[in-house]
Amino acid sequence: MSLTLSNVTSTPYHQQRLNREVNSTIQRLNAGVTVRPKDDPAAFIAYELNRSRENQLKTAGINAERAQAFGQTAINGLDQVSAAIDELRSIYAGSHNSATPQTRIDELLATIDAVNDNTQFKGQRLFPGGTITETQGAAPEPVQQTDIPTLGGVQLGYAQGDLSFRSNIYDGEFNLGEFEVKGTSFTASADPGAPSIELGNLGRAVTATDDRTGTGYILYSEESVHTRFGSLPHEYNADHLISVVYEGGQFYFDDNHNLRAFTPRDSDVIIAEVDYTNDTIRGLAGAITPSTPSETDVTSKREVSTPNTFDFNYSTESGATGSLSLSSVSAAALGDADNSLADLGQGGALGFSASNRTRALEVLQAAQQQVDSAKQQAQTFVRNTVGSLDLVNQHNQSTLAAERQRLENRAGQEVAEQARRLLLRSAGQSLVQDAQQAQTDTLLSLIEQTGGSRAGRYSMDSALRSVQGAQQSQLAEALGRYTQEMSQNDPVSLQTETLGNQLDVLG
Repeated sequence: MSLTLSNVTSTPYHQQRLNREVNSTIQRLNAGVTVRPKDDPAAFIAYELNRSRENQLKTAGINAERAQAFGQTAINGLDQVSAAIDELRSIYAGSHNSATPQTRIDELLATIDAVNDNTQFKGQRLFPGGTITETQGAAPEPVQQTDIPTLGGVQLGYAQGDLSFRSNIYDGEFNLGEFEVKGTSFTASADPGAPSIELGNLGRAVTATDDRTGTGYILYSEESVHTRFGSLPHEYNADHLISVVYEGGQFYFDDNHNLRAFTPRDSDVIIAEVDYTNDTIRGLAGAITPSTPSETDVTSKREVSTPNTFDFNYSTESGATGSLSLSSVSAAALGDADNSLADLGQGGALGFSASNRTRALEVLQAAQQQVDSAKQQAQTFVRNTVGSLDLVNQHNQSTLAAERQRLENRAGQEVAEQARRLLLRSAGQSLVQDAQQAQTDTLLSLIEQTGGSRAGRYSMDSALRSVQGAQQSQLAEALGRYTQEMSQNDPVSLQTETLGNQLDVLG
C-alpha cells in the first residue's frame, strides 16, 4: 500500500481565511472606516444618523453666517440714509456751506431713495417700495408772472422748449450771415397750463443780409411770415420765424437784402438774440420764470408701504431662529405725520427757505428717529444671530465629541479583535509546523527500521497509524491548553472543539 500524509490538508485554508480577516481589520483601521452594514447593522444606522446630524449643523452654521451678513447689509444702508439726513439738517441749520442749497437738498433726497431702492442681499431687495400719495391744500391760484422782459412791447424770451440755434448755416451747410433753428415747439408762458407753441416748417434757414452789423433778434410770428409780409421774405425762409432789428422805437424785418418796418403783434415772441457783427446767436430760453408759490400751491408727499419681513431658521436641532422686518426708508416714507423728507425737495411744502427752517428741522428729527429705530432692530438681529451661531457651534462640537468617542471605542474593539486573530494565526502556524515535523521524523525512523522490505512497509504503515492517533491526541491536548489560556485574556470565549474544527489539524 502507498503511504499518504493527510493530517494537515485543510489547515492552510483556515490559515488563509484568518490572514484575510486580519488584513481586512488593518485596512479598515487605517482608512478610518469603523462601521460597515454587514458587520454591525445597528451601529451603522447610528453612525449614519450621527453623520446626518453633523451635516445639518454645518448647514445651520452657514445659514447663521448668511443671516449675519444680511443684517449687516441692512445696517450699512441705514448708515448711508443717516449720513444724508445729517447733511440735510446742517443745510437747514445754516451750518452747511453751499451756494445752491436746494440743489444739494435734491441730491441728498435722491441718494436716500437710491439706498432704499438698490440695497440688496444676494439679489433680494431689503427695503420695500410703496405707493406715493400726494396731499394738496386749496386749489392754487394761477401763477402770477412778474417782470416779464419786453422789447418795444414784444415779449423778450420764452419759458422752455426744445429749440437749438446755430449761426452761419443755410440748408445744413456753412453760409455766412444765415441762422439755423432746430426743434419743434416752445412755451412762451411760465403758467403750468400754458400751451406749447409749434414752430412749423423751418425752411432752410432764417435769412438775413450778409453784411449787416449790430444787434438783432429772431422773432416768432403766429401767422406765417410769407402771408404776413407777402413775398418779401426769402422764399426758403422759415414759415414762422424772421430776422428783425429794433432801432429808434421801431421794429424792422430783414428780407435778406433790406430792412422793412412792421408793427408787432401781441402774439409775437422774440426767441433769440443775434450779433450780426460777429455772426453769433443766443437762445432766450428760461427768460420767463414763475413767481415763488404760496403755501397753498405746494404738495405734501407720503409713501404707503408694507414692511419686508425676513425669517431665518438656522437649526431645528438647536432651535436657533431669527426674524427681521425692514420698512421703507425712502424720502417719502421718512418724516412725521404731516410731512415727509420728500417735502424738502424742489417745489415741496418745505423747500429751502428761512420760513420753512424750523418745520423742516422737526421733520428731519422725526426721520432720524425712524432710521435709528430701524438700525437698532437690525443690530439686535445681528447680535442674536451671533448668539445663535455660537449655539449651533456648541451643538456641533458636542456631536463631534460624541462621534470621536464612539470611533475610539470602536477602534479599541477592532484592535482587540486584531490582536486575538494575530495570536490565533501565530498559534496555528506553530501547531502545524510541529505536526509536520513530527510526521517527518516518524517516517524517517520507520524507513530506517524496515530497510525497505515488504514486511517492513506493513510494519511502517501500522506504526504510522499509531503515531497519527497518538499525535492527534497530543495536538488536541495542546490546543485545549492554548484555548484555555486565550479565553482568560480575550473577551470572546473560544472552545477547543471550535478551534479543532477551524484548524482541522491532522485531517
